[in-house]
Parts: sequence; C-alpha cells; structure tokens
Amino acid sequence: MNSMLKITMLFCLTCGLALPLRPAQAGERPAPLMIRNSFATPEEALHHFLRRDESGAFWAGMLEPERRAFTTWTQDPQAESYVKFKAREFGATRKISTDEVAIPVSLSGIEHTDAFGTRMPASTRQNPLQQVYRLKKIDGRWKIVQPEANAFTPAIKLKSR
Repeated sequence: MNSMLKITMLFCLTCGLALPLRPAQAGERPAPLMIRNSFATPEEALHHFLRRDESGAFWAGMLEPERRAFTTWTQDPQAESYVKFKAREFGATRKISTDEVAIPVSLSGIEHTDAFGTRMPASTRQNPLQQVYRLKKIDGRWKIVQPEANAFTPAIKLKSR
C-alpha cells in the first residue's frame, strides 16, 4: 500500500472519521502492543495477534518488531481493502506435526471496504468469511506461517449497538 494511502487512513482513524471501533468483548481493552511473543500456546498467540488486528492496528501499518515476533512474514501486509466484522469464532485446533498446527477462524456479519470507505457490492461479499491460520513453533515461539503477508486482509471489529 502506498504511503499516502496509509497516511490518509491513519488520519481518518485518529480523527474518528472512519469506523466505530471497539475492543473484542464488552469491557475488554484492545490487545496491547507486544514486541516479544511470550505465549505458550498457538491459540493464545493467534488470539492476541487477531485482537491487535481488530482494533485497526495493522491497517495503519504493522511495526517490524511486532511482525517478527508473531509471524514469519518478511514484509508488511499490503492490503488495499479491509473487512469489518461483528463476530469472530475460532474452530478446533488441528495438529499437523509436533511443532505445527492449523486453526480455522470465521468472521460473521462482514462487510468488505476499500481504503476510502467504499463498501463492495453485496454480490461480492462472503459471509461468514473463513480463514485457516497455520502456526509453527520456531525458536520456542508460535508464529503465523499462513496466510502469508500478501494474502492477509486486515479485519476491524464493528461496534455493537
């Protein structure tokens, strides 16, 4: 994503003009920035990473130390759109090997939106949106291997009314 687009979106998020954002659960704060991944399980690492994403943290740009701590990506995601969702559900963790797992995640109540806030037509929506995250234990830390950075779409949680 070009830098002007990131600056515009960051400005909109900062001014409160973009989306009504809220933490994962009522009364729950957004996940804090962590540059060290100290989670013992792949589920905890993925849950933290996705809570950071739902607060809008990755849409404006991911910090390199955070990206290195939680993923194997060599670059930031370059998404030109994002998904707004109402609910997230984690499926059962499937063990691939002793140091690799797959965790399905589905988002419901979704809307696809481009960088300027334009909603995509209903015919292009997929509801619920399902994604399988593959995590691998590297140097004692669970890291996201898939989806890769170029296939990752930021997902921002909508405020419940």
